[in-house]
Amino acid sequence: MLHDAVGGEFGFTASQQARCASTAWLQVDSLNEATKAATVALKLAATQDATPWSTEARVDLATCHLPGGRLDAAQETLTPLWSVPAEWRRTGLLGRLGRVQELLSALRGRRHQWSPRAAPQ
Repeated sequence: MLHDAVGGEFGFTASQQARCASTAWLQVDSLNEATKAATVALKLAATQDATPWSTEARVDLATCHLPGGRLDAAQETLTPLWSVPAEWRRTGLLGRLGRVQELLSALRGRRHQWSPRAAPQ
């Protein structure tokens, strides 16, 4: 059986499975479920040795904070990333950070967006 020899997702730890779930929930815009899964992933990762998976869960959780405008929570969640080892800066992490950048840009654009109702009379 292939999965026995290779492992792949069949060999994921509980933390990795929760991180994978948080990403899947984000893909279908289910922020509550994504938040729960990312939180579980981080709690489980805290009881084990830190891994690149935990950095990805951290970005998923920050991504959940942004649509609600919880910028302080997102910043607090992301702060530990700035000191991660270079070998952990993989495609999965960088792609997630790209989504954070897009969300922040959208928030900034909305904040500065001109509205005819807000125009001076």
